[in-house]
Amino acid sequence: MKRAFVCFVFLFLGSGSLWASSLLLLDTEGVPLGRVPYMVQGEERLVPLTAIASKSGWALDTEAGVEVLRVDTLVLRVRRNNPFYFLNAQCRQFTCAPQEWDGALWVPLSGLFQALPEKLLRQNPQDGSLQIKKIKMDDIPSRGELSRSSQSVWTMNTVIIDPGHGGKDVGAVSPSGTMEKDIVLDISRRLAKILLKKGLVAKLTRTDDRFIPLAERTKFANSNRGDLFVSIHCNASKARSARGVETYFLSPARTENAISVALLENSVVKLEENPAQYQDLTDENYILLTMATSQYLKDSENLASLTLQDVAEVTPIPKRRVDQAGFYVLIGASMPAILFEAGFLTNSEDEKYLTSKRGRQKIAEALSRSILQLKSQLEVEALR
Repeated sequence: MKRAFVCFVFLFLGSGSLWASSLLLLDTEGVPLGRVPYMVQGEERLVPLTAIASKSGWALDTEAGVEVLRVDTLVLRVRRNNPFYFLNAQCRQFTCAPQEWDGALWVPLSGLFQALPEKLLRQNPQDGSLQIKKIKMDDIPSRGELSRSSQSVWTMNTVIIDPGHGGKDVGAVSPSGTMEKDIVLDISRRLAKILLKKGLVAKLTRTDDRFIPLAERTKFANSNRGDLFVSIHCNASKARSARGVETYFLSPARTENAISVALLENSVVKLEENPAQYQDLTDENYILLTMATSQYLKDSENLASLTLQDVAEVTPIPKRRVDQAGFYVLIGASMPAILFEAGFLTNSEDEKYLTSKRGRQKIAEALSRSILQLKSQLEVEALR
């Protein structure tokens, strides 16, 4: 079925006024479809998302205070007064926060250009008009996303391994001076080697002792088309008796322990050049965050459970719990993702095992077993 395009032609009266003008909507034959107002905030034009959706035929819903725009295989989640938005599960940022006025949510026009591909929304460089692809509701996949079962072939091939910390961020340090960044890098290398032998693609966010901002790690995972993201860490506690393996997935924290672990791991942002980019990703925005990652939540929790069980079975380090919390390093991963705490460097027994080559190899083998189990499960589901 042939799909029409809609043109926006607007009159710009300057960035100093609150109201500038309106967008005149035309189809490709020049037939007016109505006007959509826009207002100016600083140098940014804001347009009402409801008007954009209604004229284009795109699906727009409100879920727990979040505006959810669905078009083709894309899902855009926007929240009032929040500069961060989610495109599928990737966290991005508008130039200014969307505003609510007269019952509608107004979003930056430049942000829509960034979020949506040119085939859906583009600007004519000759006359400044905008073209938006008009879509029938029947053409939109359920919830705007392609499920694994709808794909002709799906396999889990690429695993992104993230050795936590690195460079100036040493992570946890044992009383004897063992540094977390060194232990987790070795475990990660061993895990990658095992997975490569099993026929998978394994890529490390860092292969040596260097500092990498947290947001860059999931960006690396997405750009390398990862199917799974595993961030490897070691734990620490003021109580020297605390020991054991823990696994986490991204979701609002439910326990004090999860909150404290997340705070410890997230504290690395103070070493970054732009720590302010994380400030709005706090408890008040967890509803938005959970919605954006919900499609991977089940698989992430499943991998966390498999990992905890497998590591506990082959190592003397006891298992503690599977838990959830808001880890910055997991935010934005467009794939199942977990954070793995291999043990407590502040506990002498855990440290002894983690500093042995045999211990690190056993942990890597257990991690690979968990990953292969998840791979098998997901590929069976994809064939149903």
